[in-house]
Amino acid sequence: MPTGTLAALLADAASTAPTRPALIEAGRTTSYAKLNGLSRRIATGLAALGLGIGDRIALWLPNTPAHYALTFAVWRIGATVVGVNTRFRAKEVEDIVGRTGAKALVFWPGFKEIDFEAILAEVDPALLTGLAMVIAHDVDGRPDVPDTVLGRPVHSLSALAEAKPMVEDHGGADVPAQIFTTSGTTSAPKFVLHAHASLVGHAQRVSAHWRMAEQNTVFFQTAPLCGTVGLVNLTVSVAAKTPQVIQALFDPVEASALIKRENVTHLVITDEVLVRMLEAEEDQRPYPSLDMVVAFGINPPLQSHMDAFEHAEMFTSSAYGMSECLAYFTLRPRPTPERNVPMAEAMFGGGDVVSADSGMRIRNTETGDLCAAGESGELEVNGPTLMLEYADNPEANAKAWTDDGWLRTGDLCYLRDDGCLVFLSRINDMLRLSGFLVSPAEIEAELEKEPGVEKAQVISINTDRGVRAFGFVELAAGAAFDEAALIARCRQSLANYKCPVRVVVIDEWPLAISPNTIKIQRVKLREMAQAFYDKSQQTTAE
Repeated sequence: MPTGTLAALLADAASTAPTRPALIEAGRTTSYAKLNGLSRRIATGLAALGLGIGDRIALWLPNTPAHYALTFAVWRIGATVVGVNTRFRAKEVEDIVGRTGAKALVFWPGFKEIDFEAILAEVDPALLTGLAMVIAHDVDGRPDVPDTVLGRPVHSLSALAEAKPMVEDHGGADVPAQIFTTSGTTSAPKFVLHAHASLVGHAQRVSAHWRMAEQNTVFFQTAPLCGTVGLVNLTVSVAAKTPQVIQALFDPVEASALIKRENVTHLVITDEVLVRMLEAEEDQRPYPSLDMVVAFGINPPLQSHMDAFEHAEMFTSSAYGMSECLAYFTLRPRPTPERNVPMAEAMFGGGDVVSADSGMRIRNTETGDLCAAGESGELEVNGPTLMLEYADNPEANAKAWTDDGWLRTGDLCYLRDDGCLVFLSRINDMLRLSGFLVSPAEIEAELEKEPGVEKAQVISINTDRGVRAFGFVELAAGAAFDEAALIARCRQSLANYKCPVRVVVIDEWPLAISPNTIKIQRVKLREMAQAFYDKSQQTTAE
């Protein structure tokens, strides 16, 4: 049997810590031995359906024990998991299942929170050319399983789980294991393909960095398994043989209760959600068991968020990662008696590489030269956590890699003198105004100082005076808005070339859904802003 595979990671936990809880939900616990046994039985059931090495299996499911077991079962038979976000609608599911050529799709009929069947009813079956079968997740609640879906036969997951445990492990270091979808904020999502080796090695290194082998460690899973954060959280917990608290769908109220009841020590969460949870608590320090918190989201961090975490006596840090090089490619160091790490530094995106075998360098986007410490440019990375490729996309692969094998991230960063990474923004988000690169976050922060402005987004447009900034703002309920006064106040704090030519109120942001966050589609904002500006200029001329 191969070692160093994802199935072997679970098998080792089941062998050395069989009775230790692997998964904790509200009301039930699944041990490592039980999770491994269920996974092995499902693997045999999948193989009996003709699924195996080289196949792609789309998992469109919330986080449940059966989903966890199914994930390891797919890896055990040498197939590849295609993670599909439960927030996706028909066109997105149709695109991902169709373009990846998934041979099987797993979904949960009758799930009370999401009408999967209604969404599938809007999918065009003719576009799913590789799909041979559908598998119904009926382990929890055992709903009625339809005979066919999308014109394909439906198999019951509970029936597959009645097979004998599979002994063989058809995974391998270079065997494709997981496909993540990029967020697709500017185009159709790309499919990021990872092998067993990148996921296994990274899980072991991150768990060691977070000191998760300690006996009292309890990890809280807040992210869906379809994305790099959720999937890496899964493997990290298994590598450390620690319990993982899960919810079918994340609920902040229930999450607060679970953190207290289960004495959660390790938490990865978005900063905005964590702030809302703290605001709902009466105690100043509601989660005393927390030893490590990674909060990702707004960069640079909001002062109000840092104040909330410090008030709760909760040291919170950030990280850097992406699907192509996995979540937590870099992590901020934890404070020690020898080194004080200010919250403002710890929460800024970036950090030190988790793997000593990983490399980071910064390239000037205009000259193509490598940058010295402190100079910003595009981050390029290499090392053992990198993807195999963008699946089935030679054009994207040609653009992604440098001639000497480094991955172009598309992120604007710089390296400090000590080698620590500082993430600034996506390069495509940067504005070039009057010949200068300007971070939109700087202008957005100024707009958000205005009373009544809840959120601001700034992009660039073409005007008769060259490229200028254009702002959108979301107002609090009942707030007044004076565009001219707001722009005038910006001129008191910002260089004139940074000040927006217009600021307009928006009622609903154009959004793109990624597995871990919901992102504002800046390309669509730019199109809206350009159209708005052109129309206003035409009206003025008339």
